[in-house]
Amino acid sequence: MISVIDLFSGPGGLAEGFGSLRDDDEECLFDIRASFEKEVVAHRTLSLRAFYRAFGHPSDVPGAYYDYLRGKISREDLLENPRFLAQANRAKEEAHCHELGVTPSEKIDQIISQSLNGDEPWVLIGGPPCQVYSVVGRSRWRRENVEKFESDHRHFLYKEYLRIIQQFQPSIFVMENVRGVLSSTHGGSPIFQRILDDLSNPSPGLRYEIRSFNFPRDVLITDPMDFVVQAENHGLPQARHRVMLLGVREDIRERQHRPLEKNLPISVKEAIGDIPAIRSFHFPWRGFTGWLERNIRRIAGTSCKDNTGNQRICEEGIRSVAGRLVDTTEYGATLYPCPG
Repeated sequence: MISVIDLFSGPGGLAEGFGSLRDDDEECLFDIRASFEKEVVAHRTLSLRAFYRAFGHPSDVPGAYYDYLRGKISREDLLENPRFLAQANRAKEEAHCHELGVTPSEKIDQIISQSLNGDEPWVLIGGPPCQVYSVVGRSRWRRENVEKFESDHRHFLYKEYLRIIQQFQPSIFVMENVRGVLSSTHGGSPIFQRILDDLSNPSPGLRYEIRSFNFPRDVLITDPMDFVVQAENHGLPQARHRVMLLGVREDIRERQHRPLEKNLPISVKEAIGDIPAIRSFHFPWRGFTGWLERNIRRIAGTSCKDNTGNQRICEEGIRSVAGRLVDTTEYGATLYPCPG
């Protein structure tokens, strides 16, 4: 297996993709050795998925994992079960709750070095935080405080990614970000061109060829939009567009990569239309009607208790709408917890 280090992991979306790839014998092609995420809630998901992958194959994942997802057992019941001790320890070794740029670089480097243990080749993946690059985010922050926006340290968090490249020289890297990075500027200069220049020449004697997943290596990329991967063209029922950069170290740049194949767009109905319908069980019946009543009042701009007529109309509306959404005889008193 090829080792993978994941930076700015979030709940682990990129790692899910790499970790799911298997050969004809159903053996994993990639091994996620270490991942880093600063947000505690996202890290909980990240570590849980590391636990899942530690079993090797989906068919080997125990029923207790799904009992936890259904809220039947606690997280502690799952991860502290002596039968799963090896997998729980493996998850702890993989998923780290650290903030790049804040946690001392020596600590990050030590974890990466121990995780790789001299492996070659290996792949670096990750997507530096995108809030300052998103069109909506930068429009709002520039309007509120231009000086604060320009000084936001997240403009250059990609340099933490760059520092890992300089230090460990991965064979290949994959960097992901929102499409807004293509038009984002800082101090009047384009951020994206700066990123391309830095990633192409991380340090003296270290060079990378930056490729697009949309085209073969011998196609000259002249338009930054050529780096945008559009999910709807590849079998996913959503218009999710992301800039994806594929960096190949100079000493192996002669190796080709296979461009992504385009598929006909599919709708959400085509993708999941055959699964059973579900209802939300997070509100007991009385709590749900209270929530619905409050929102009806807010939207209508009046109180159900202003007078007898309004109160009767609201109550009838609540019963009519909520009765279509919830079967009170079956679900009225059930409140299902949501596992973290």
